[in-house]
Amino acid sequence: MVAGQQITIDFDGDGLMQFAVDKEVLTNAQSLDAAVNNTGEIQADGGSILLKGSAAKDVFSNVVNNEGIIKAGRIENKGGEIRLVGLGSGASVLNTGTITADAGDATSSGGSVELTAENVTNSDTITANATGGDGGTIKLKSTDTTIVSGNAVITATSAENTVGTVQVLGDKVGLFDMASIDVSGAQDGGEVLIGGDFQGKNPDVQNARLTLISSDVSIKADATQDCDGSKVIVWSDETTRYHGSISAKGAGESHDGGFVEVS
Repeated sequence: MVAGQQITIDFDGDGLMQFAVDKEVLTNAQSLDAAVNNTGEIQADGGSILLKGSAAKDVFSNVVNNEGIIKAGRIENKGGEIRLVGLGSGASVLNTGTITADAGDATSSGGSVELTAENVTNSDTITANATGGDGGTIKLKSTDTTIVSGNAVITATSAENTVGTVQVLGDKVGLFDMASIDVSGAQDGGEVLIGGDFQGKNPDVQNARLTLISSDVSIKADATQDCDGSKVIVWSDETTRYHGSISAKGAGESHDGGFVEVS
């Protein structure tokens, strides 16, 4: 699903469609809230889903808005990719529905979910879980503000294998209300990065200038079987306000807790 003044569709012979939006939508004649809006169900198990819009500033409330259900289960370790992308100055991506890139069978790893725009907000459920495979990857990234709020649930867990990765990045990052993030699993190696990586020194991970986490927010990176706990980073270059709870417990007598940095 795409929105723009010009759309290019490229059929490359593998059964997938590739879309490119070349110019921004400059007017909103129908007074719509979003340039690309899903209120139903989109399912592409073993495949990829892309919702992408390009709009001029203040033309739409949200360039990409998901209120419905988006599913792309990873099958035989193929597919399982979901991307919501907002382009243009002031573009925003909003998820108030369910986005699922879980493993579609007992051996596959979780898939990947990416929400990117100038402003990104999630207030519902995003999952990239697995049973026999590894947990997947979830990334919320903005050039301005990224917010996780309400009863939002973000999980990249694994019942039997290495857990996944969750990144919540932007210039300003906020986790509010009853929001929760969970990368617990049977083997250590997962991580939660809020506002940056360890000491803000990873050039491949965007650093926040301001990070705020409210009192009812929970972040878990626990071991569920005999292994160490995983890694949680809450970082900003200038101001961090942290009031929530973090757990990175190990499991079993011979294993250690994980690593947590709030700074």
